[in-house]
Amino acid sequence: MPHTTGQPVPPTATGPTLPVPPAPFTPPPTAAPGTAPATWRRPGPVVAVLLALALLGGALTLWWADRNDDPLDGRPRVDDHRAGVTYPVPEGWRRQRADQLIDAFSSGVTAPGKGSATVLASRGDAVADGERRSVAEHVAGQNAVFFFPDGSSDLTRSEATTVDGHPAHTVLRSVRDEGRRYQLRATLISLDAHRSALLLGVVDTGHQTDRRLVEGVFREARVR
Repeated sequence: MPHTTGQPVPPTATGPTLPVPPAPFTPPPTAAPGTAPATWRRPGPVVAVLLALALLGGALTLWWADRNDDPLDGRPRVDDHRAGVTYPVPEGWRRQRADQLIDAFSSGVTAPGKGSATVLASRGDAVADGERRSVAEHVAGQNAVFFFPDGSSDLTRSEATTVDGHPAHTVLRSVRDEGRRYQLRATLISLDAHRSALLLGVVDTGHQTDRRLVEGVFREARVR
């Protein structure tokens, strides 16, 4: 089971942050020289039926897209002033009180029951763009050792991401401890030239609903 006392080391480094450039705009293709533009003709019966079906399919697609099946939509949010982030609280989860948090973290939410999942937030110094990956991997490894001192873990993913338009880096580690498997997720976010934030999630991989909720909390996190 995860170890819950003590203090993991928050990310620390120095260096400026740089904005992520927008994707280049690609103009639509133009007609080749010497070719006439396409002309509109009244569709025949078969074409008309196909067109009607296509329009109906588009309407159904729009109707389906308008359905809101996101369990985190409209949920209350943790507004963590210290860490500089906000994130949703899944239904049934509880916010951790200040006296339930170790000093390295400023807020957290936990799944009901035995707490098969938790998400925590922390703040840190600025991290240089070229060091974001190494710092994120280091912090994830440190926290895996801290929360599972008798377990072992492997790095399964390390990729550059963004959170609310801010450059970030997300690391996943697969943890084995006392015959169970957990996933540790860490996202290091560059807030500005002076601060960074860390979101840390730990979930028992046997609880698929909680695993999806943790992913959703990370996905819906915003910079305040």
